[in-house]
Amino acid sequence: MAMKLPGISRILRRFAIAATLALAPALATAGERIESSVFVDGLKRSYIAYFPDNLASRDDWPVMFVLHPGLADGEYMEKTTKFHTLEDANKFIIIYPDGIRRTWNAGECCGQAMKRNVNDIGFVEALMDDFRSKTGNRIRSKAYVTGFSNGAIMAYHIACKRPDLVEAIAPFGSAYKFLDCADGHVPVLHIHGEKDASAPVLGGSSAIKAFNQRQQMAAADTVSLVAGRSACSATANRSEMVATLKTSCPIIDCNGHEITLCVVQDLGHIWPGAEAGDNFLGRKFGPGRTDISGSQAIFDYFKEHL
Repeated sequence: MAMKLPGISRILRRFAIAATLALAPALATAGERIESSVFVDGLKRSYIAYFPDNLASRDDWPVMFVLHPGLADGEYMEKTTKFHTLEDANKFIIIYPDGIRRTWNAGECCGQAMKRNVNDIGFVEALMDDFRSKTGNRIRSKAYVTGFSNGAIMAYHIACKRPDLVEAIAPFGSAYKFLDCADGHVPVLHIHGEKDASAPVLGGSSAIKAFNQRQQMAAADTVSLVAGRSACSATANRSEMVATLKTSCPIIDCNGHEITLCVVQDLGHIWPGAEAGDNFLGRKFGPGRTDISGSQAIFDYFKEHL
């Protein structure tokens, strides 16, 4: 007796379904840590991300980008800042991206990324699209961005050129000139070490010979530019003690959002809360302080702007 074979149309239909499933983006698993990548302008761009435990419980997850300093990478920021370990970390999707050749093209700085005119704002847009796919379109349209040094300049650069992409930023350890910015209001928490040898809080040349080609803007001048861009006074309305930084910080109340500058005493170009010896370039960047937490201060600021 001849074996009856399934019709060719049924075979093709099964093949088409299998192919579609294989090509569909995999949804993220709740509480998952992933290492993945996207392509932007032909470049493979990598990142580490943490998803909340209860991913399916809401449709508007905030996304937080943590941008590394020059000569570092996303894994360095993951290990140094530890945002994903904080209480209430499950309120955010947290992303530690990698720059090109360990640098970000932040317009006025830095390294190979700037020399090659790498589209790092496009990378942020691509990651937002990627996470819409991975979460079944369960993320907000605007992200929260923090960064250290070159990553701080990059956070400012995104807020300058594409304020429609960011809900709030929290740069640490570098200023920005705010030239030719698009219109838009972005809340800012700027944290700076009073003894920062790489990016002096008062501006001027870096004390680190390899980095002294770039003239730093004073942190207070950058904050004033942010306020002026939003048509607000550059003079602080009040000061508030930020307990996690053990620092009193002047605050500008500006069109319904806050622009805050925290200059931390006895802190160098070291992430607040990290040991000076833990810095990947050593102690020449100034003293560290382990009695404070920049990560907690930034996380609390972002939660206030949810």
